[in-house]
Amino acid sequence: MSDVDTQVRGILQREFLADRPDVVISAEENLVDSEIIDSLGIMMLVGFIEKDFGIEIDPEEIVADNFVTIAAIDKLVRTKLTG
Repeated sequence: MSDVDTQVRGILQREFLADRPDVVISAEENLVDSEIIDSLGIMMLVGFIEKDFGIEIDPEEIVADNFVTIAAIDKLVRTKLTG
């Protein structure tokens, strides 16, 4: 598990699962199908990620494929961090 993965899990737990602390998310679990986030949640998640990681996610990168799983989010964030 990467540091990015751990931080993303923390964001999801803190911001979207605060009332469900027993939920454990696998890296490949579909966050939308699992009703952890929805389209509005993706937009909120973008803001949390930008703030927590100090990156900017371009509007064209805000697509479901980049936010459907923790693994996809991890890949996007690591790509942005490495430039």
